[in-house]
Amino acid sequence: MEYLKKNYHVITMDELVEGIKSKRHFSHNTVVITIDDGYQNNYTYAYPVLKKYGFPAMVFLVANSMGSNTFLTWDEIKEMSQNGISFGAHTKNHVYLPLIKDKNVLWDEISGSKEMIERRAGFSVRYFCYPSGGFTKEIQSLVVKAGYRAAFSTNRGYDYQNNKDFYELRRV
Repeated sequence: MEYLKKNYHVITMDELVEGIKSKRHFSHNTVVITIDDGYQNNYTYAYPVLKKYGFPAMVFLVANSMGSNTFLTWDEIKEMSQNGISFGAHTKNHVYLPLIKDKNVLWDEISGSKEMIERRAGFSVRYFCYPSGGFTKEIQSLVVKAGYRAAFSTNRGYDYQNNKDFYELRRV
C-alpha cells in the first residue's frame, strides 16, 4: 500500500464509472481497489491499512454470509462505510450464476442481494460483481433491471478508456 501511495492515484468506484461515462482521460497510474466476498480479514487486516493510507476501496459482499463465521458483521460494514470503504453485491450465496436455470432464483441472487445489503447496512448498493466472473447477456440484463450502475467480471483488462459496456467491466 505504501508503494501504491507513492506511485498511484487511488480513486473510488464512483469516480471510475463517472469518468468512463464522461470519457475522462485517466492517467496510467490510476487504480480502484476492489475486494471480493467480504471476509472478516477485510476488517482486521485490509481496513486498518486502507484507512492509514486514506485509500477508498470497494468490497463486494456475499449477502447471506455476512455475520457468520469468517465474514464481516453488519456493524463492521457500517463502520467501514463511514470511513471510505464502499460496498457492492456479490449475490446472496456466491453461486455461479450461469448454472442457475430457475429465473426466480437468479433474480433473487442478483436483486435480493442488493435489497438485503441496503436493508441491513442502511446505504444504497450501486455495483455488482459476478461470482467467479460468470455471466451471460440475460444475467447482465437482470443486473441492469435490478438497478445497479455497473457490474464487474474477473476478465482481465483495463477499463479506464473506451469501455462500452458497464456491465462487464474488467479487472486486473
